[in-house]
Amino acid sequence: MIYCGHAIIPETLDEHQHSDHELVVCLSNNGAQLLEGDRYIPFKQGRLILIPENLSHNVLPDAPTELIYICFDRNYFNRHHLPEVQQFIEFHLQYQQYYLEQNELDLGLNLQIAERIKNELSMNKSHSQQLFHAFLCDLLIRQHRSFNLPVNHLPQDFEILQEFVEQLSVGEHWDLSLEEAAKRNNMSRSQFARKFKEFTGQTFVEQVNSLKLKKAEQLLKYSSTPLFQIAEEAGFHNLSYFHRLFKKAFNMSPKHYKEWVQHMENPIHLKFK
Repeated sequence: MIYCGHAIIPETLDEHQHSDHELVVCLSNNGAQLLEGDRYIPFKQGRLILIPENLSHNVLPDAPTELIYICFDRNYFNRHHLPEVQQFIEFHLQYQQYYLEQNELDLGLNLQIAERIKNELSMNKSHSQQLFHAFLCDLLIRQHRSFNLPVNHLPQDFEILQEFVEQLSVGEHWDLSLEEAAKRNNMSRSQFARKFKEFTGQTFVEQVNSLKLKKAEQLLKYSSTPLFQIAEEAGFHNLSYFHRLFKKAFNMSPKHYKEWVQHMENPIHLKFK
């Protein structure tokens, strides 16, 4: 089963969870998705946010926020004979990669699909379920293709990288160069780079930077430490490089993010009439 909806959210919603996965298509640049009470994902037009089943979440708008949501059960793509997409979803949820960066072309295509979903919802015609299935497949298959995963990608092909990626996720090996990481995994530089990208969907440098940014995000929310020290603690030894990467990922500077989070911690709650 699959169902879709269109929402314009004027105020902070109550935290909730449900038994389906949910794909959110952001139609606004304001506000954020809050996951499990402490992880903020800023909205960006065209950005896809994948929320796993039974994970508590809510929306924090700093102005009326518009989005499309598509809900589907955990085995949806296996039933529709798309095991590669099923595996793609399961991998990213396992490593808590709830949003994935896409290029401007794909963000624009996501917005076009969102508009088609809005139109379909407003018309209430026959075969809507089939169209919603096609829209969901379009969104996720393009995302899947952007990572160049092989058609017969099997988890056991990457057992050699499993432990290494888990160690990265807890802060180990962040200072390794690509050559050093390859040597640690008994691979050539080119072999390691290729297999790592296939396994994680990111290059080694992109993955490490994403983890560093996640740590910096937590420090910005819960620490009064100066920005240059936060950058150092998160593993960035070049402050301008940290600022550039953070702004690209969160659509605002570290300073503005900290101010925004402090504002969101004490929102003005309105009541629906």
